Amino acid sequence: MKSAPVLLTIVLIILVLGSSAQGFSDTIQIEWVTVVPGIDHSFSVYGYLDQPHTGFEIPLAFSSYDLVFDSATLDDGIVPTEYEISWRIREDSTHFLLYIFPLTVTPPFPDILPPGGKICEVYFHVRDFAFDQIVFVDTAGYPLFVDESLLQYFDLSGYDTTGTAIYPDFMYGTVSIFTDVYDDDDSEGSVPEDFRLYQNYPNPFNPTTRISYQLPYETDVTLEILNLLGQKIETIEQGIRQPGYYEIFFDGSELKSGFYLYRIRAGDFTETRKMLLLK
Repeated sequence: MKSAPVLLTIVLIILVLGSSAQGFSDTIQIEWVTVVPGIDHSFSVYGYLDQPHTGFEIPLAFSSYDLVFDSATLDDGIVPTEYEISWRIREDSTHFLLYIFPLTVTPPFPDILPPGGKICEVYFHVRDFAFDQIVFVDTAGYPLFVDESLLQYFDLSGYDTTGTAIYPDFMYGTVSIFTDVYDDDDSEGSVPEDFRLYQNYPNPFNPTTRISYQLPYETDVTLEILNLLGQKIETIEQGIRQPGYYEIFFDGSELKSGFYLYRIRAGDFTETRKMLLLK
């Protein structure tokens, strides 16, 4: 039986919750994506603005060397065409600073207007032999670029139409990496050699996700959704099943955002996994 390929659920979120003396607040959010290691991928950076902007500085850092920044573009976003995006990268490629300014235009600059939308697309890759882990996505508070004569610190910041810098608060994001995800090709012309409950896909999800499992022989199966206390919320699969590969689609529309468990009982086999509903 061909083993399932390594898939990784990339979870990257930045929420800007701070405010300036003028009462300003805005939110920047990075898209959740699922990727395969060793291949180029991207995520979108979204900004929800309360007033016009004329630029951004966005320093980011991955807490694992398994994620590597490659480049960024302003394609298909809300930023005017007069703007350019550039970046500086630390030598290990896990720390990078994005500059978004109208570098070839003289004032007055065209505004980036509320309510906002997609700001830029960030391209990155995951190293071939990445393993299951939680990778934190953080910002300043430490030197971003260092050499023998230079020590620089950067804060997440936006700039209003007067050129005044605004320094909002920052909430770190996470990258959740899962290596045991079901592959449809496994089911072609083969019988499983063992019991297995796969990580749901996508994860995080909103509001639906696929839960897959395999059986080496005929047995009674029960698949349940639980809260973190182990209390049953719903039974989504029950009955006698033949040997093979199975997919169940779970709809979390009636549940609140948060972590949930799903558990399979098949004969003497029992396994529980965790999933995240994010609305």
